[in-house]
Amino acid sequence: MAIIGEIQKRIWIVFVFIAIALVGFLIMDSTQSAGGAMGRRDKTEFASIGGVELNPEEYNTAVARAQNDYLVRQQRVVDARQGNFRLDEATAFTLEEQAWQQLVNDKLLQQRLDKAGLRITEAEFANLIYGEQPHPYIGQLRQAFPQFGLDPNQPGAVQQFVQLVSNPQQWQQFPILEQYYRDFLLRETAVREEQLQKKYTDLMQKSSYTPAWLAKRDHQMQNTRLALNYVLLPYRDIMDEEVKFTEEEVKAKYQEMLPTFTEQEASRNIEYVAFDVIATPADSQAVMDKLMEYKGQWMSESNDSSFLSLYSQDPLAYTNAWFRLADLYSVMGDSALAREIFALPSGTYTAPYLEGGAYKIARLGDRNRYPDSTSVRHIFLRLDQGGNKAALQSRIDSLYGLLQAGATFEALAAQHSDDESNRESGGDLGWINPNTPFFPELQRFIYQTGTVGKPEVVESPIGLHIMEIVEKRNVQDFIKVSFLARDIKPSRETDDVAFSAAEAFYEKYGSDEAFDKGVTEMGYQKRISGTFRDNQFSIVNLPQSRPVIDWAFNADKGDVQMFHLEDKHIVVRVKDKVDKGKPDLEAVRTQLEAELINKKKADQLLKKAEQAVANASGDLQKIASNLGLQVSTASNATFGSNFIPQVGAEPEILGLAFGMDLNQVSAPMAGKQGVFIIQPTSVQLAEELPDYAPVSLRLNSQERNRYSLNSLLEAFKKEVEIVDNRRLFN
Repeated sequence: MAIIGEIQKRIWIVFVFIAIALVGFLIMDSTQSAGGAMGRRDKTEFASIGGVELNPEEYNTAVARAQNDYLVRQQRVVDARQGNFRLDEATAFTLEEQAWQQLVNDKLLQQRLDKAGLRITEAEFANLIYGEQPHPYIGQLRQAFPQFGLDPNQPGAVQQFVQLVSNPQQWQQFPILEQYYRDFLLRETAVREEQLQKKYTDLMQKSSYTPAWLAKRDHQMQNTRLALNYVLLPYRDIMDEEVKFTEEEVKAKYQEMLPTFTEQEASRNIEYVAFDVIATPADSQAVMDKLMEYKGQWMSESNDSSFLSLYSQDPLAYTNAWFRLADLYSVMGDSALAREIFALPSGTYTAPYLEGGAYKIARLGDRNRYPDSTSVRHIFLRLDQGGNKAALQSRIDSLYGLLQAGATFEALAAQHSDDESNRESGGDLGWINPNTPFFPELQRFIYQTGTVGKPEVVESPIGLHIMEIVEKRNVQDFIKVSFLARDIKPSRETDDVAFSAAEAFYEKYGSDEAFDKGVTEMGYQKRISGTFRDNQFSIVNLPQSRPVIDWAFNADKGDVQMFHLEDKHIVVRVKDKVDKGKPDLEAVRTQLEAELINKKKADQLLKKAEQAVANASGDLQKIASNLGLQVSTASNATFGSNFIPQVGAEPEILGLAFGMDLNQVSAPMAGKQGVFIIQPTSVQLAEELPDYAPVSLRLNSQERNRYSLNSLLEAFKKEVEIVDNRRLFN
């Protein structure tokens, strides 16, 4: 279909960042209070990346960009500007976290781009957007061009598209044009970002080089095979309970191993008692009474859209869409009720009914018999800005006269239509339905005044059309329907009962020492949250629980607090607390004790093995006999794998084995599985290759994979300190 009306197809593939053109109507900017907090917390740093401080305004800008991105992707740009769409708290919080992560990534990458002197010239950027082979982000957008009568493959198509959708004077009448323009702006910015990122990753990947000597060494490590005999004194032969150690030894082991521990994220775990707030029969009746009160107001309203947007809690309160019976089935849970509503006369209100935890009333709007599929074609002459409308009218009248004189519709469309998307197919607009977006003038012709097989001249806001209805199929009833709904929720009195119970428990048992006692005495159930982090909006099974998370991350282990959530009151105790950084001793105690146990076992077994070696004169069989053990054999061990077959990972033992002379017996050595005495017996050297280039290519490819954007960003983050105190400024 051409440029007619609101666009049929919508674009769902969009990428990061657009200019902050929509900041004025962005909603739910939960970070607005950050600036005001600066006066109260002037000694606390808001945020910094690698020593470079970030202020709240810069962060707010990033949040606004993330919200813009979301609005474009969800096609809610116009709804947000008109006040008909609000971000819910969970989505707003998620976008804040995305904005922060994107801001960190951008700052870290920009520092490297500046050092490398990488940039995009204006000529390069223009070619990426408007050139014959545009960036894929723009290429994806071009699939919409035929809807505007534009050939995506024609030079200048992108410029024409931007000119069509960027005119603010048209946005008021055709809001979908603004959506397309915002989509273009987002993609345009994303192209610049992506191209810079690609330049940097390409630079890093192309700097990777594997010389021939390194390729040869890797080949030898992977393909040289070693056979060895060994005697193993396994740690498992000593029971863990037999090994004793002191707390001082545990602390010393902790300090020894501390550099090897991975940095951990801050996390918390809570336990809580919940006092659920559940609607009573009296609450349900009150909701029904309020619904009937609103119904009375609704019946006197002339504008369904405005009234229902204020008072209805149904997501499909008013859509202005045409419904077939099959469509109504898809939005209502009760098919019998759907059939009943569909059969009602226009203007009828249903009796109240219960659906999905809400009381609802449906109202039948317009009813018409429409074809569910209509084939339409046109010959289109575009009226450009400042164009001569009289001359255009003369041209369309001339074409209409030729059509009446016997010229074929297909031939005239192919030769004269300005709609390049369907010119070659004789102006065919395809099969449409009553909900296909069109200019009102064209809809009126197709569904009210037009006759099958009889072309007529129709004017639209963008030009003149010779329209013809080719065929209509499946004429049937269509209705418009709207819904007034009120969710069944507990009353203030019901909430007060639950609140009083929670408050009584908190006042009597609101301490670390008394919490468990209270649970037992009152017969309540204690629930455990599971681990959560500071970047979550809510805790599992506790919707809208961000205040609990904020408190838990500023509380001490064992602290108790009471909270009022949407559908319950809870008394919470901090169960576990893990701070960011290296784990504390208790968090890794099990690992430390296991290491100590193996070390003490190794000391015992080494003494035993050394005694057996001292009396064996370098004879492995005699050593094994002295120990009451047998000599084991392993073959096909490789240095590159670090595994001894049938034993497991033993990198230190294998490293020593590959450096020994054949048939030499080693001294006893502590490995991961136990104490070893080894004797290399044979070695099969790797076959020399005539050309090590394939090995170099493989290693180079593996190395380059390490230089993906995400891998680089993670590496950058480890090099710098990132301070995030955003939550302190809310």
